[in-house]
Formats: sequence, C-alpha cells, structure tokens
Amino acid sequence: ALQTDLDKYARGVAVMAVRMTKPSVPPSIRSNYEAMEEQRTAALVAEKTKELVQKQMETERLKTISAAEKDAEESAIKTKTEAERVRAKAETKAYEDKLVADTKEYAVKAEAAANEFLLTDAYLRLQQTRVWEHTTKAYFGERIPNLMLDAVRLE
Repeated sequence: ALQTDLDKYARGVAVMAVRMTKPSVPPSIRSNYEAMEEQRTAALVAEKTKELVQKQMETERLKTISAAEKDAEESAIKTKTEAERVRAKAETKAYEDKLVADTKEYAVKAEAAANEFLLTDAYLRLQQTRVWEHTTKAYFGERIPNLMLDAVRLE
C-alpha cells in the first residue's frame, strides 16, 4: 500500500525496505491488557462449559424421554397381549359351556325319546305295583282295617 501511494504522488521514489521497531508497552497498560485477556479467556471457557453442560442435560433428557416411551410401548404391548389372552380364554370358556349345554340337551332329548317307549299300560301298572309295594302298610292282629283301592285292580 505504501509503494502504491508513492507511485501515485511521488514518482520515482521506491521503497527498498521498511523497518519498524517494536513499541514498548508500559507495564500498567500491559498488566491491564493481560488481565482483560484472562477475563476474556475465562468468560469464553465458562461459556463453552455452560454449552457443554446444556448439551449433556439435553442428552440426558432425551435418554429419559426415550426410556419412558419404550416403557410405555412395552406396557401397551403387554396390556394388549393380556387382553387378547383374556378374550381367548373367555371365548374358549363360552365354547366349552355351549358344548356342555348341547351335550346335556342331547342326553335329555334321548332320555325323553326312550321314555316314550316306556309309557305303556303294562309298564305303568308295574310302576304302580312297585310304589304300593313300598308304601303299603301291613297290620297284624285281631282288628285289621279295611284296605281300599281306588278302582285299581291288580291282575
């Protein structure tokens, strides 16, 4: 930049070398500068530490949320599985109950059909005789009461 300005304003003058001396900074200014640099560095370190802590907290929060979501999904799956098991058990129980009821109904119908063949006059007389056999009282002695049969004669 120096040579350009010389070419423009003072033709023929060339810069061969430039020597600059290092300025000496007074100790009070240097100590103030060093203190400011230490403060700036400490502030930068504190800021980076704060960012790191925030990132760690965010990571922990995301891990916690992820674990909670996982637990919720597992719980939902277990609940659904348990509900399916209970439903299947109830369906099985209902099927077994229906099977038992159908079996009993068939047995009752079969017994009723068999009983229709037993309702003959001879069978009814046999049953009446058996009932009288167990319920008739026999009296022994001088005075025997009269036994009355209501128009039923044993043949």
